[in-house]
Amino acid sequence: MKLRFHRLSLIMVIILASLLPISVGADPNGPSIQGSAQRQGAQTGHANTIVTAGIDGGEIIATTKTTEDGTFISPLQVPAGGDYVVNAHYAGYLQSQKNSVHVEETAVDVGATKLVGGDVNSDNCINILDIVAIIGVFDTTSWPASEPKDINDDGAVNILDLTLAAGNFTRCGPTPWVD
Repeated sequence: MKLRFHRLSLIMVIILASLLPISVGADPNGPSIQGSAQRQGAQTGHANTIVTAGIDGGEIIATTKTTEDGTFISPLQVPAGGDYVVNAHYAGYLQSQKNSVHVEETAVDVGATKLVGGDVNSDNCINILDIVAIIGVFDTTSWPASEPKDINDDGAVNILDLTLAAGNFTRCGPTPWVD
């Protein structure tokens, strides 16, 4: 009988907890990082670039994506008093990185960056392998936005994509965050 009471109590707690208001989202005035990331040559806006804040050495603390205009959907919530590495990446582009972002009790704006297009094989360098991959599917259409070879996300792998990659040939990332 006692076991049954505990189960009933647990069920009641779960029901009551589901009725309570829960605050979701970042406090824009609290310790956080905000900014924007746009993609070179993008034809369909700048949404869905992944932005992370981490500790130098690898551990990711916060993640968000960008909106159509490239701004962070929500600020990257991070503990106050730390130095962070902010990284933006999107398939077909070199990563962009800002080091030593110091955050105290308020929001820090890292400004804007522009991701460099052409890294279709995701090795963080634009080289002959990327050019050959684009040429291999050149003049094809109906590609989803997630296809790295369609660098500018216009649904076709064409001269615009090849030109972006060729114009950035030999560049490697992460590229510096420019603000």
